Amino acid sequence: MKSGAKLLAAVSVGVTVGLLFRFWVGWVGYASVAAGVVFGIGFLVVAVTLGEDAQAADTAWREQAGDLAGAPPGGPDETGR
Repeated sequence: MKSGAKLLAAVSVGVTVGLLFRFWVGWVGYASVAAGVVFGIGFLVVAVTLGEDAQAADTAWREQAGDLAGAPPGGPDETGR
């Protein structure tokens, strides 16, 4: 899903939830708008987190952080104390 499509889907979810809370549940306007914003942002966070290709993102990270990928876990100092 492209970035524009993710944003459009998040706005659609937010508007739909806001309208449902306003007209079906009967909340006041500002509370239903707040609920719509929270749900819209939540949807956007999930959509961005899932991403398009996790394998490509992992490969890109390993290319850029090659010195970190093979490093042994370190202690407080080199002597192990």
